[in-house]
Amino acid sequence: MPVPPDVVIARHPTGDVTAEGGDELAATLLKRASFVIETTPLSFWYRLPWDMGEARENQMASHAACMLTAVGYRVDLGHDLHVGTFTTPSDPQGKRVHG
Repeated sequence: MPVPPDVVIARHPTGDVTAEGGDELAATLLKRASFVIETTPLSFWYRLPWDMGEARENQMASHAACMLTAVGYRVDLGHDLHVGTFTTPSDPQGKRVHG
């Protein structure tokens, strides 16, 4: 049985790039990758600023996924957000599956 991801980063039909899931450390890493918090009375999530442009959004989402994966989170990165190969010191060949 597949293990669900800890964090899901996706582009929605409206064009917004959001991240959902994780814990306090994941939230800190998402903030470091330029995500901002959005809240409603019943929930919260993170999103990239709207004025970045699609190429920069893809780069920042991939960067966030790389940081989260490097510390052990399972990340589901939307295929349309993936930029380049993810490598980390523990996976210099980029053979781990991300997103």
